Amino acid sequence: MRKARLLKLLVFVLLTAPLSVLGQGNDVKAAVTNLALNKAVYASSFEGLGFEANKAADGRTETRWSSKPTNNQWWKVDLGSLMEFNKIVIKWDADYGKDYKIMISSDNNTWTTIFSRTGFAGGTDTITIGSIQTARYVQFAGLTRGTANGYSFQEFEVYKSDETLPGPGSLPNLALNKTAFSSSVEAAGLEASKAVDGNTVTRWSSGASNNQWWKVDLGSPTNFDQIVIRWEAAFGKDYKIMISNDNATWTTIFTRQNFSGGTDTIVFSSMQNARYIQFAGISRGTTYGYSFWEFEVNNREDAPSTGPGGNGNLALNKPAFASSFESPGITAEMAVDGNAATSWSSAYSNNQWWKVDLGTAKTFNTVVIKWLSAYGKDYDIKISDNNTNWTTVYQKRGGIGGNDVLVMNPQSARYIMVQGIARGSKFGYAFSEFEVYEGPGTLPTYADRADLAKNRIAYASSGNAGAAVDSDNAETLWESGTSGNEWIYVDLGAVKKFDRLILRWDASYAKVYEVQTSNDTQNWTTIYSTTSGNGSIDDLAVSGNARYVKLNCIAAGVDWGYYGLWGIGIYHEAEPAPIIPTTGNLEAAALNSYSVKLSWNAPEGAYKVRIKRDGQMLDEFASIAGSSYTDYLLWQSSAYNYVVEFLDTSNQYVASWTAGVTTPSQQGMFPRLFSDDAFVNRPIGPNPQVDPNSAAMINYAIVPEKGRSHVTHDGYGITLAYANPVSEVYTIPYYYYGGSETIKARIPKYAVTTSGWDHHVTIINPSINRNVDTWLAVYDYSNNTWKAGSRGIIDLNGEPNVVESGISGVAAGWASMTGVIRPEEIAQGRIEHAITFTSPRTRKGWYSSPAIKADGRDANAFSIPEGALLQLDPSIDIDSVYPNWPEWKKIIAKAAQEYGMYCSDTSGAMTIRGESNDSRHYDAWAKAGVTEDTTLNDFPWESLRVLQMDLHPWGN
Repeated sequence: MRKARLLKLLVFVLLTAPLSVLGQGNDVKAAVTNLALNKAVYASSFEGLGFEANKAADGRTETRWSSKPTNNQWWKVDLGSLMEFNKIVIKWDADYGKDYKIMISSDNNTWTTIFSRTGFAGGTDTITIGSIQTARYVQFAGLTRGTANGYSFQEFEVYKSDETLPGPGSLPNLALNKTAFSSSVEAAGLEASKAVDGNTVTRWSSGASNNQWWKVDLGSPTNFDQIVIRWEAAFGKDYKIMISNDNATWTTIFTRQNFSGGTDTIVFSSMQNARYIQFAGISRGTTYGYSFWEFEVNNREDAPSTGPGGNGNLALNKPAFASSFESPGITAEMAVDGNAATSWSSAYSNNQWWKVDLGTAKTFNTVVIKWLSAYGKDYDIKISDNNTNWTTVYQKRGGIGGNDVLVMNPQSARYIMVQGIARGSKFGYAFSEFEVYEGPGTLPTYADRADLAKNRIAYASSGNAGAAVDSDNAETLWESGTSGNEWIYVDLGAVKKFDRLILRWDASYAKVYEVQTSNDTQNWTTIYSTTSGNGSIDDLAVSGNARYVKLNCIAAGVDWGYYGLWGIGIYHEAEPAPIIPTTGNLEAAALNSYSVKLSWNAPEGAYKVRIKRDGQMLDEFASIAGSSYTDYLLWQSSAYNYVVEFLDTSNQYVASWTAGVTTPSQQGMFPRLFSDDAFVNRPIGPNPQVDPNSAAMINYAIVPEKGRSHVTHDGYGITLAYANPVSEVYTIPYYYYGGSETIKARIPKYAVTTSGWDHHVTIINPSINRNVDTWLAVYDYSNNTWKAGSRGIIDLNGEPNVVESGISGVAAGWASMTGVIRPEEIAQGRIEHAITFTSPRTRKGWYSSPAIKADGRDANAFSIPEGALLQLDPSIDIDSVYPNWPEWKKIIAKAAQEYGMYCSDTSGAMTIRGESNDSRHYDAWAKAGVTEDTTLNDFPWESLRVLQMDLHPWGN
């Protein structure tokens, strides 16, 4: 632990709240153009610097216009020229207008009122005007305020709503409800028209003989390039598709032979044009006639322009080419076949390219590249209409793999190319799918929730109340006095609505407490109370409408004589009304004992996806980013219930689908992190060389600390989260150590830091086999950002002390998860790697390989250098000498004999590190049988020996 701090028994710190709800965004930009964006704006007044009129038209919900605190204030926008519109969206801050009008003008002089609002109660006001309006100037005219403050809104948006792009869905059926004819009908109710009625429970069925026909009249010559025949059990074996414009002269455009039933999708390489389309049966596949549910005619250029997967993907099944391919079967066209199990992979060099021919010039603004582990770090997107002259329209730098969703200004081109510049691995470039869309032109926005308590005035019975509302950081703490009942309250400045309260407790938390509200600090109303608080983070869905919010601490959960609170967060979410989950089109499949893969085909109109497990938010991302998600950190032989929620561009629910799954029992050993020959995974072997000062070091640095030794799997362990290719990418700046490198990582919404002072969180990204370490990590809910005291990237296929960029999260310089015990390893009865420990007596100025740095504080020559490997005497028969030990302690002792114990960091007490439960959201250690005290004061510390060290100076 590298930063000096107050020497107190308390070193628990709570940094972040779970991302279960506040990771959600409630301001998803619409698919249409905001006509007011960045236009010239004016106002009758503004509250002060930073709240000017233009802040309400800058496209950022973290800024706002705020007027002086009087009625009859106005704000207006100049659209630049006469514009048509029929919808206005006002995204109010907490200080809203109760009564107001919307007025328009063409000359900024003569104004016409087109809308009046009375009795508004705050939130987002979406105003749909009955007819198209034409104006250059649009004005908000306030009449009466809703609070004692002025008028304040984050954004004032103007739209013409008929620009809304269609959501994902099936292609339009050009034959739907058109006139149909046939050579025969088996019986009443099975007529020709039943095959074009859009109903898959009705059908046409012919007489029971070969050479039957069915045809449809489209009404006029029509372009099409696809036909879908949805056969009933009585299918055609051999048949033709014929076309005509006069119902007399017929041309065969397709012949099918030896068909075996099901749905026949016929795609034509060029556009066809005809009024009449005929199915001409030659031979039947059964003893019955010919029978199909639906005969569909499509023009694939009419595909919806937004959506995940194949829906609206302009590149799907189009010709593709590449500079190279690694081997047969992973060629260019595999990246446009709609199959996530196939891919293109290039030769192993940087300047490789891949391109797709869309057939004709198409308009698009979004490209999705679904990278494999061999991803592009730096690359360009180029376009051309002639396959010769290319224009760069997007530059990607510092990519980290996964599913890259590239949103750009609208482009029009026939050819689209990925031009590789630098690879992200030693291999070539490889992606499973390259998708092209004309979509909304934006991604879901998550950073739009303001903490109403942040930097407000706070009062307390004792201690520094302001420390609980200053910011989301780890440096300040409200610490009460020592009386039994203590309180703290926040002045929100005005009566404000809220519906969520986040309490970030210190280790000395309140078990019994209540939340109260007031408008005068004299009369308080209790809106929440509990007698079973458990510390860490309390995420409370409580609603109120008040100026003052008070926390009364009645009884402590840990009797340290005071209450500690790192932060109070008060939020107004304005979440959409939930809908009841249905089975939908969601599949959940257990991949092994610890992970489950979810797969779905998103419903029409889906723009944003939320994944929940047993009610706990896991992640949230743009629907276009992908249609599958793998959940990790599960327990064997356990049942889980998943809900996948789909929201539209207005943040309203489209669908909510649910699926249950049970993980199988664990087979074999739980997988280790890092390569099998990494130093942490190598057994010590017989007759290792012992350091000549071993006995003196054990007697000075180890034995005196045994009284406070323990296993840490709580706030002082290492919390872990697994990213998916669809998880959001964050740039993680550092604020203590870390070098100048830009560190980016995909981080799932469920990731939280440990509640102890170090605030570790490790993010594992299996898609690129990378580990991102953080120390003193902070997630800021108000703007959806991460930062860390230090952060670094490590390759999981290599050695944990080889840091690719940045700095790791522990003092020894290796990955934080190096040697950390996982509860699955206790459950399986064996740990197959060295374990790591921390100590108060680490040597100052020196480290031992495989450490690469140090923060030791003890100058005594017999203190323990970080990186030193200790071994428990292998001659001790643990089972017979310690028969009454719990199994978990025996398992740890045997690992210390076979693999040893590396000193990784400095600490206030001697600890063996375990994985924290914090990101799992269930008690995995209890499932592993570790339910009692994890102290190690009876561990044979005096029987340890220090193996030969390879010392290096540090900081001298």
